[in-house]
Amino acid sequence: MKVNKKNERNADKGFIYVASKNRRYYHLAVYSATTMRDFFPQANITLFTHEKFLDKQSDIFDIVITDIPVYYRTKMWGMANTPYEKTIYIDADSAIVHRDISILFDSLEDCDMFFAPTVNYTSANIAWAYMDKIGRAHV
Repeated sequence: MKVNKKNERNADKGFIYVASKNRRYYHLAVYSATTMRDFFPQANITLFTHEKFLDKQSDIFDIVITDIPVYYRTKMWGMANTPYEKTIYIDADSAIVHRDISILFDSLEDCDMFFAPTVNYTSANIAWAYMDKIGRAHV
């Protein structure tokens, strides 16, 4: 497994993103991680993706793992290979909009797993595939 560490923090809690099969998922994950940094700058964030998708924007992640399968269940593979003791998986098409993201790990204290309700206004459910650096939507 190829791993690029941008930050040598010893982390037992962290967030993971998986961007596989299509480059647009990589761009969505970068955007989502950027919104995470806005509200939780010290978050430990790992990206599972393909090396051919990477560009300078991948610097937003602490760890980038590129030796991943091309498979429709790569999310599950990423969870099984998390570098953290406690992991929160974030869909690539999510945007973090509140500082309470920093307290999600408190919810894991008494359980092994929890799920958030489906929100019908994530980017996968509207008519854009990714946003460029100046906020223009691209389909």
